Amino acid sequence: MDSEGGPAALLPVREGGLGWVLAGPPMSRTSLRSVLRGLVPSGVRRWRYVLGALAPAERRALVRATMRVGLRRVPEWRSTLRRARTVSFICHGNIIRSPFAAAAFAQLMRERGHRIEVMSAGVAARTGERADPRAVESALERGVPLAAHRATMLDALHVKNADVLVVMDRLNLARVLARHPEARGRLFLLAGCHADGRTTLDEIHDPVAGTLDDVRKSHAEVLEGVRRLADALERDPE
Repeated sequence: MDSEGGPAALLPVREGGLGWVLAGPPMSRTSLRSVLRGLVPSGVRRWRYVLGALAPAERRALVRATMRVGLRRVPEWRSTLRRARTVSFICHGNIIRSPFAAAAFAQLMRERGHRIEVMSAGVAARTGERADPRAVESALERGVPLAAHRATMLDALHVKNADVLVVMDRLNLARVLARHPEARGRLFLLAGCHADGRTTLDEIHDPVAGTLDDVRKSHAEVLEGVRRLADALERDPE
């Protein structure tokens, strides 16, 4: 037998299907949930969250989009972008990710001499809302002013006027496709636009519930993505 203070004995668990657990102090329900979450791959947890947050029509739209990506039946994003005259960046509230993406991309376009109109909007934006103060601070640290930004709600006219629509996460993707199926073929995830031309479902999560550092991390990911877009315009199609 183990001596006092030595390795804990394994005890059978009759309920919950866990099989065996280490004996020790009673575990709270919150702690147990944390342990169980750790046993499930983060990608699986993310998909469960996304599908649970969507309405049935949005789930169907996301499933179809996922199948198209998996079967490589989506347009090549670089060639689609090179034909574009208007690009719109879209997130949830249009107060953190998409306004920064639009402002940073517009700045790169001016620096590189490209004449492209850049817009942004949110699938659940409150029209006229100012950018999140954390976003303003984070963006300014990177030389991108957002203080004058006002949120815009995504609507059919906005979708019609954009040659390319770039979303931040799968929730955005599903909601745009469900409400505006005509966007199919010109709608891409920013993190899913890879430099080699691959299109995936990689995403940039919403930092709205996080800290200033979370917003900074999100903006770093956004900036990496918009630079890939800008670089694609500099290179000849393969």
